[in-house]
Amino acid sequence: FPVTIGPGCYKDGDAFLKHQNFQLHSLDLLHHTLRQIFAHPTSHNIHWRDVVHMFEGLGGTTEETKKEHLKVKLRGKEMTFHTPHHGHHSLDDNEEIGHIRRFLRECGLEPAKAD
Repeated sequence: FPVTIGPGCYKDGDAFLKHQNFQLHSLDLLHHTLRQIFAHPTSHNIHWRDVVHMFEGLGGTTEETKKEHLKVKLRGKEMTFHTPHHGHHSLDDNEEIGHIRRFLRECGLEPAKAD
């Protein structure tokens, strides 16, 4: 993430470093979630809140449209996803993970393959 220093930004060096460390942690989590979604075999240890934060961290907007649905707008594309229910906090449905994977591909956000 680009860092801008100017009026209203952190003046305290420690606070600025904590903010940067938070941003780096968020970026690591975003990349980790992205790799989990594209993992083969499919990972079933993907936390829904991490997926929502990933969409937002990639510049998207999220909006709960109705019970157990989340509308995501990202890079000019839009899709609505079912959210986990019944107390589940992780994605365990291969089909839903596949929908997220396809949406990210359509947005040009597939991670590079390791050589």
